Amino acid sequence: MLAVRSRHVPGRNASGQRTGSAISSRKEEAFGAAILSVVAAYFAVVMMAAERLGVHASSSQIGPAAFDAASVKMNKSGSPQGFDKISPGGRFTATNLTLESLIRFAYERSAQSRGLEPFEVADGPGWIRRDRFDVNAAAGREVPLMELRSMLQALLVERFKLRTHYETRQAPVYRMVLARRNQLGPQLRRTETDCARVPADPLRGITPGKSEPCGYFGPSPTVPIGSDRAYQAIRGLSMAEFALRLYPYLGRRVIDGTGLTGYFDGEFEFTAEVVMPPPPADQPNPYDGRVLPSIVSVLPQQLGLRLESHRGPVEILIVDYAEHPTDN
Repeated sequence: MLAVRSRHVPGRNASGQRTGSAISSRKEEAFGAAILSVVAAYFAVVMMAAERLGVHASSSQIGPAAFDAASVKMNKSGSPQGFDKISPGGRFTATNLTLESLIRFAYERSAQSRGLEPFEVADGPGWIRRDRFDVNAAAGREVPLMELRSMLQALLVERFKLRTHYETRQAPVYRMVLARRNQLGPQLRRTETDCARVPADPLRGITPGKSEPCGYFGPSPTVPIGSDRAYQAIRGLSMAEFALRLYPYLGRRVIDGTGLTGYFDGEFEFTAEVVMPPPPADQPNPYDGRVLPSIVSVLPQQLGLRLESHRGPVEILIVDYAEHPTDN
């Protein structure tokens, strides 16, 4: 008689029934699959959160935008005057400016503001407000204002070893509201230009004698600066933008609380707070010996706007560290 050798099937006995080891193996496989599912779900949630926050896996490998060429030199002229300028081709020039002034322009986070004010920058060594520098930098292409500011930040970090952080502090603020409910002042009107389509440029209004239909804050183009009552003008500004333009003169943040939407034109008399440059040498200066009114009284009468004093949160840029650069 031939002997019949039974073939062993793992996990089954001679009768073909599953053994305990097979059942355990299946449980382990199921458990492993569940773990993989949980891990996959976890990473899916992490990636979704990263996308919402604008964080990508490769972001750590991509540095901030930088100028193609840049030089930083100390200015020892002794002059108290300084200026900066943005030119076509992504060129930024600063002459005889302190590091604090450069920081205020570079670290402003609103495309509609000309820069942080002195009260919005704190700490740091004393020389950042005393020593002066010349900066010449070129991006090699046209760049938007906020990208240029990012490039300047990177330059300041590289050359001055600058380290900063933001803090929110309680401080005095103004809230700008309508002086009379649902009523504009006699010298404030809605603009007729479609300013929503015009790119923001906070530097409009700096060049004397040049007016723009949108985003303008400067001397009135319709009232001669040498007249007995010269006026400041706004052209195509929203109330939020107007508030941004006012706070540098008032020493505190101005928050728009008017509830007005759209864009406005208007004129208001020069005030003691809004100091304007003197007229050209060949024109009379109407402010010699004249006491200018306060903006607190001028705005309600002429624009129908009132400034209310409050305390509120204000973001402050803290300078943690800076060192003198080497000329190059």
